[in-house]
Amino acid sequence: VVTQIPFRTPPLGTAANWSAGLQCSPGKTLANGFYDLQNYSGETVTVTGVHLVGGAGQEMTSAAYLVPIQHTRGTWLLIGLVPPWPPTSPTWKLRKRVPATIAPHKAVNLVFAQPRTSGHPGSAVPQITYTAGGFTYTLTVPFRSVVAARCS
Repeated sequence: VVTQIPFRTPPLGTAANWSAGLQCSPGKTLANGFYDLQNYSGETVTVTGVHLVGGAGQEMTSAAYLVPIQHTRGTWLLIGLVPPWPPTSPTWKLRKRVPATIAPHKAVNLVFAQPRTSGHPGSAVPQITYTAGGFTYTLTVPFRSVVAARCS
């Protein structure tokens, strides 16, 4: 959902349909860093809020962070959806707590803690509020995640 559209495409893009999950027992907290935010515009984007919406038995239990994306041999490496929390990625020390900015034409990894809180979870999506060029946007990420069954 876009509040106002001053650009042809909102700076962080638009939604599509894709999903994935990781199995984990209730109470286990994962680093959910499966989302890359690419600023396609010439404006600085300021991410002002991140919330986990929808789903059941899923919650966001930390601040949201913007983490530089590690590049290896021409490939972007996201932190991904993995135990433990906090992540052990070498880029984690370079994180910026939201509210934080994304430079024009740059990409970052969105990361937050996500535990499973019930025996019957349903997938949830991050909703990101941001500003660019004096306009406010809300992006509901099309990637639904669920912390499901069991992990060690």
